[in-house]
Amino acid sequence: MRIIAKSRIIEYGKKYGPDAQDQLDSWYQEAKAANWHTPQEIVKLYKGADAVGKETIIFNICHNRYRLIVNVSFSEQIVFIKFFGTHAEYNKFDLKTIRNEGKSHENKK
Repeated sequence: MRIIAKSRIIEYGKKYGPDAQDQLDSWYQEAKAANWHTPQEIVKLYKGADAVGKETIIFNICHNRYRLIVNVSFSEQIVFIKFFGTHAEYNKFDLKTIRNEGKSHENKK
């Protein structure tokens, strides 16, 4: 998979600290090497992940301390990073604002 954008992973790691950075780096390497075709395939591989619609996947990071939201274009094999934050920040996030356009949307309800 092609990940848009690694700079976001680095930015989030700096903001949230080494535990988040280590987990995000691991996720990035796994996602980069992956060849996902369906949301169900991802959810089966990552037991803490949830699929929302046909393209949005929510990953639990650091034992559910953080959430990573991505959109996946399965046909193009591209993952768009949309949001990363604490569980409390995620609870304020409006999932309806996410679009698969390669830009981050951190809009609040």
